[in-house]
Amino acid sequence: MTVKTHTESSAISASQSCSNFPVLVSIRAPPLEGHGRTPIDLVTVLDVSGSMTGPKISLVKRAMKFVIKNLGPSDRLSIVSFSSDSERVFRLRRMSVDGRESAILAVESLRACGGTDIAAGLEKATRIFEDRRERNPVSSIILLSDGQDNYCRSGSQMLKKLPASIRSRNKQDEVPVHTFGFGTDHDANIMHAIFDEGLQGVVDVGNLYAEEEKQFLVYLLVPQSPASDTKTPLLDVLCVYRDLASKQLIQVVGERVEIARPEVCSPADQVVSLEVDRQRNRVSVAEAIAEAQGLAEMGNLEGARAILTQRRETLLATPAARAGDGLSSLLETELREITDRMATMDLYAQTGRAHALSGMSSHSLQRATTRGDTTTSCLSAVPSYSSGGINCVTFEQQQAQPQCLSGGATPFASAAASPQVGAYETSSMVRMVHKSKNFGTSDQLY
Repeated sequence: MTVKTHTESSAISASQSCSNFPVLVSIRAPPLEGHGRTPIDLVTVLDVSGSMTGPKISLVKRAMKFVIKNLGPSDRLSIVSFSSDSERVFRLRRMSVDGRESAILAVESLRACGGTDIAAGLEKATRIFEDRRERNPVSSIILLSDGQDNYCRSGSQMLKKLPASIRSRNKQDEVPVHTFGFGTDHDANIMHAIFDEGLQGVVDVGNLYAEEEKQFLVYLLVPQSPASDTKTPLLDVLCVYRDLASKQLIQVVGERVEIARPEVCSPADQVVSLEVDRQRNRVSVAEAIAEAQGLAEMGNLEGARAILTQRRETLLATPAARAGDGLSSLLETELREITDRMATMDLYAQTGRAHALSGMSSHSLQRATTRGDTTTSCLSAVPSYSSGGINCVTFEQQQAQPQCLSGGATPFASAAASPQVGAYETSSMVRMVHKSKNFGTSDQLY
């Protein structure tokens, strides 16, 4: 794990005070190579209600086969299906050759019928985790559904029915849920509410995938300096994390962040850091999307589009955007896409709501999502299925080809990132999505 910091500028004059001086703190996980992936206990919760009849249930089976193929012999998988009630169709079992074959047979046996009670499926999944006699270091739930719940008509109703381990504020007890929405008619509000539960009001890094990078802006009060030509210490950065493979608690010493205090700042001292500015743009855009989405839900599309348009104009005037920053280019494209999808209430209901909520999920975790037909993420340019670990995904039929040009880690970390490289993508994630694209339509596991 590495820790880096950037200040907005390299100096503040000694006679000046600043009440809101931004410092960017970045943490980055090491690559997977040479370490091996930490074993996982995975429970997939599959919607087999009547609304999943036809192409949707076929896509669920196809996605599950891809997941099964990419689990290792140390990983364990359980499969829960739900409609009007829930059923464990495959017990928690290691994915040996025999385990994979049995899991495939369980998936093939699924049939769509009945109503939809998502909470019942999630409750069954959490009970599987609670009843374990042994456990792998990582636990996770994947929910695949169109979100058309017959028992909950809103996200707030759904949250009241979720099991305690999903709603837990204690990160030691929490089981993360990755939600995948199938079809353009899926209920994006409910799927987003399930994913977002427990994240508000608490800043917690959570699990990091290989090569992932999280960046946080810290705003500080910098007082006047009693003497010029000195340095003012701003903060000390320290990172503590648990390595899930070795189960060791590891401390990473960051650095003491200081800033020069000359009597008079030179033009070079006042140059705005692009690293800080691009992250300020990211936060600003995420806030605008959330505000616009709230207005759109109230039917005020004109106000929603005005917010997005104004934020786009502000973004284009920032130092990072004027310097050709790749992240800022992606953010500008995202604002334009969401604005276009809010042209009418019909279009917003069809694709705009899901697109905006998926973007909000992506920014809140700084993790890539797929959003159907979009130009802001390479991960969207895959067929009608995807891999685990990507949140709040819209599954749609499409034949677009991926346009990933970079094999690097986090494209947002580079000012020169290509606009064709998507948001928050790591090379491991892109490789997995390419594998899913090439998985084919055969029912054979190997």
